[in-house]
Parts: sequence; C-alpha cells; structure tokens
Amino acid sequence: MLTFSIRRSSALELSVVLGIIFFLAFVFLCYFYFWVTKAKEMVLQAELRNMRIALNVYKGFNGKYPDDIRELIDREIFWTKFSHEMYKRPYLQHQRLDKDSFPIDPWNRHFVYNASTGKIFSQAKRYKNW
Repeated sequence: MLTFSIRRSSALELSVVLGIIFFLAFVFLCYFYFWVTKAKEMVLQAELRNMRIALNVYKGFNGKYPDDIRELIDREIFWTKFSHEMYKRPYLQHQRLDKDSFPIDPWNRHFVYNASTGKIFSQAKRYKNW
C-alpha cells in the first residue's frame, strides 16, 4: 500500500518552483512582445513605402495626388511593356482594409493622408514621423 506524507517544506518548495515558472513565463512574454512589435514595425515600414510609391505613380499619371487614399485601391493603372502587352492592376494591392475599404496599419488604425501634399503616416503614437 502506498502512502503519501506531506512534509513541512513542501509549501516552500512549491512556492519556489511556482516563482521560477512565473519568472520564466514573464521573460518569455516580454521577449515575445518585443518581437511582435518589431514585426509590426517592419510591416508598417513596408506598407508606408508601398503607399508612397503608389501615390507618386498616381501623381505621375494624373498630375495630382488622389483626393482620397481609397482611390489607390479602387482605380486601376494601365501601362504597356516592351512587347506592347497591356497591363492593368490597382495602384495598391494586398493592402489591409477595414470594413469601409480604408487602409489600416498593423495596429488596426487608419492611415492619415494629406491630399494636398501627398503625405501619409500612421496614427500609432510612436510612428507618426515615419
């Protein structure tokens, strides 16, 4: 017959083990949050670069920046290549959109767009000057 006896030091050992587990979980979560933030920053940088290129291409073809940033998604660009093949595609493809078809950043906030200057940036607190 097996018998289990509870020692007096088991509560202390249990608290030390739980403390170590919580510490390791905290370190892992901090590390995870750091890399998730870095990944979102990389996505934001790529999205801003793509939208700024699309804005400049739009201005090159139409002589002015679009009145609304959604025009880059709705309107299509036409061009020919060396073999005189016609290509047609939207100025912006694969952009994350909200339910109103407005481009959003990795933190699910709308991009801020100034139609007179063609400047676009994120509403996220730390990334307004990117």
